[in-house]
Formats: sequence, C-alpha cells, structure tokens
Amino acid sequence: MDENKQATLLLVCRFPGTQRAPHNPLTSVEYGRLALWLKEFGRFPRDLLVDPDAALREWVDPKGKISLDRLKYLLGRGVALGLALEKWTGAGIWIASRSDSAYPARLKSRLGQSCPPVLFGIGEQSLLGNGGLAIVGSRNLGEVDQANAAASGRQAAYEGLNVISGGAKGCDQIATEAALDAEGGAVSVLANDLFKAAIDYKWRTFLRSKQLLFISAESPEVPFSVGSAMGRNKYIYCLADAALIIRSDAGKGGTWAGAVENLRPTNQWVPTFVPSSPSCEGKSALIHRGAVSIDIPTSIDTSVEWLKRQIFKVDSEVVREAHRSPEPKAVTKSAAKGSELNGIEESSSLNKSDFDVFIEDLKSHLEAAQTLTFVEIKEKNSTLSKRCVRAWLDKGVELGYLSRPGRALIYSLPSQQKANLDLFSDLEKS
Repeated sequence: MDENKQATLLLVCRFPGTQRAPHNPLTSVEYGRLALWLKEFGRFPRDLLVDPDAALREWVDPKGKISLDRLKYLLGRGVALGLALEKWTGAGIWIASRSDSAYPARLKSRLGQSCPPVLFGIGEQSLLGNGGLAIVGSRNLGEVDQANAAASGRQAAYEGLNVISGGAKGCDQIATEAALDAEGGAVSVLANDLFKAAIDYKWRTFLRSKQLLFISAESPEVPFSVGSAMGRNKYIYCLADAALIIRSDAGKGGTWAGAVENLRPTNQWVPTFVPSSPSCEGKSALIHRGAVSIDIPTSIDTSVEWLKRQIFKVDSEVVREAHRSPEPKAVTKSAAKGSELNGIEESSSLNKSDFDVFIEDLKSHLEAAQTLTFVEIKEKNSTLSKRCVRAWLDKGVELGYLSRPGRALIYSLPSQQKANLDLFSDLEKS
C-alpha cells in the first residue's frame, strides 16, 4: 500500500478491538487541519511514519485537540492496520484516499478540507464520479410515499440517473431496489457496517453486475452511531446532482437534518425537491426553506423523462435527442427511423441488420471472456444508447442467442449457461 494512504488510515481509522483505546482517531475536520499544516511545510503523511518527532516538531494544533502523544499512538497501530486490511480486502472492500483518482471530485470541491480523508467501498468505483439523483426520506412511509419512492427510483434508472441514498430501511432501500430492478445504477452511502453489506448475499448479484456501490467514510466494522448517521448525510447530497426528499418530519430526524444542512445558504450543494403529493408539515417547511415541489406520475410512462424535465429543466424531446447515438460507421442506417424492437424504440435508429452485427460481435467477445456484465457490453458499444443496448440484449436472450441466469445483468452464450448456473449456485452456498 502507498505509504501516504497507510499513514492516513492509521490516523483516521477505528480498528476492531480498539474501542477502549486511550486516544480516538482523527475526525475528518481534524485530519483536514493536520493535512493543511503538512502541506504548508512541504511534508506528506508518509513522513510521519519515518520520524514523527522530527516531522511534527513545529506542530501546534490551533484547537488544542491533536496532541503529539495522540498522533504517535495512532501511528503506532501498524499491526492492527495489517490485520484489518487482510480481513477487509478479503471481503472485496477497496479504499480510496483523497489523492486517488477514484476519489470523487464532487466531495473535494463541495466540502474542501472537511471531505473524508478516506472512503471505503465495495462495488463499481466508476459509479462514484457519475453523479445522479439523491433520493432520501423517512423510514416510516405511507402508501403514497412508498409509491413515490419506487417510481422515482425506477424512473431515475430509465433516464440514466444513478440513485444515491443512505441505504437505510424505508425510502432509501425502496428507491434503490426499484432502480436496480429497472437495470439502473445505485450508490448507497452507509453510516456503519460496510463489512456486513459486503458479505450480504442479497446484494451480491447487483455488485457483480456493476450496478451497485456501497461506500462509507467510516471504518468497515464500526457499529451504528447517531453521529455517523448524521455526518454521512452531507456526502449523499454532495455526490449527487440534485436531491428528492420523499418525506420528512418537520424539525426532527436525520432526513430533516440532512435537508436543512443542504439548503443552508452557506452550503446549497444541490437543488432540492419534494413530491407535490402527499402534503405534510415537513414538506411545507422544506419548501419554505427553498425546496421545490415536483409532480410524480401515478402511472408508468418511460417515454416521458419527467425527472429531467422537472429537476434539470430539460425538455423530454431534447433529452431523447441527446440520448440518440451517431450511427456506427460499419453498418447501414435504417430507412425506417421509427422501427421498434421487442416493444422498445431503438434510440440509435438502426435497422435489424445492425442488431445482427451487434450479436455477432458480442458472441466473439463472450467466447473469449465467458461472461460480460451490462456495463462492460455498453462500454464495448459506446456509439449505441443505453436503451438500445438493453433492448438488443433482451431480444438476444428471447431469441436464444444469449443467456442471462438470474436477476443479475450478466450475459453469456447458451453453451456457457450451465457453467454460469454452477457459478451462481456456488455463490449462493458461500
């Protein structure tokens, strides 16, 4: 591991079995003060590993909370770090520090020195930088609220927006599951127990198909705390492009606290929206503070991109035109632009011979790779829209050209189906 990242982890992480330690790890704000001081003196976190006394000779915390003894204790936990890393990486957990390319620029630009020193995650790292729609709300929802959460998550997937939430029961999970079932992407910002999420079979197929990402600014085995839950609210908003608050009590609860923090004049990280129905005291209070009311349709109509139209003020036809991809040079453009395939409009306006080219090309890739996720297939067909690729994959499965076992967006050739099913069986047993 890079020595700068190693030093950072020693300074900010809580390791299993250290609950009664004489000193607490640095908070994000405390680490920010130390990191800024190191930068001013031309030093790096790795310098603290070699000779902390020399590297910190001039250090004086302006707040009086970060003593030299505290820093030396934290830096001396190398054995605990090694054991923890072995366990975490074995569960598939990765770590991104501020200096890593995978670290989201949105957090840096919006939070500055208050952004988390490190992020722990499991799942597709590229989802971190894609933005999306934050969908949050109370755990206790009425029937209309539940319908709004599911409709918003599903529609976000149809419109190519990742759903970003806190992963909590109620609104967060309803919106996330709706997006995943609609073949969309989701990022859950957890306040605790990332390690448990990493080994939960419920999410494994979505993690493997690169649709889902769990991240946390807290160490993977840290238990729940109110402080951590409140602290992660700002990360949900700062990773998104806009926020939709399905329901919130007025003046209390984590949803209210996060929304008010985002709407504060000194912050205003992203525009905030609430459903026009049902009415509640919390919604009215948020509108008074600057949130905007939008309509959530009661019936499903995927041809109308109502989220982008209302939230980003983009006309649906303009959005659809932007999603149409240029014609691949190797194929012939269809004379009948309005043709449909399997009931889904071909966003790229290509004819069926282009579908054959797509399938043949995909077969050659599958013969070499055995399996490919939807994300990987889309990357190999960058000139096609997401909707077109989805339609052609569904048609390929329907015609027997391709195989897709289970709910995961993982594709193979029919001849490889048995091997893939055996793999899924093994995963289920593990």
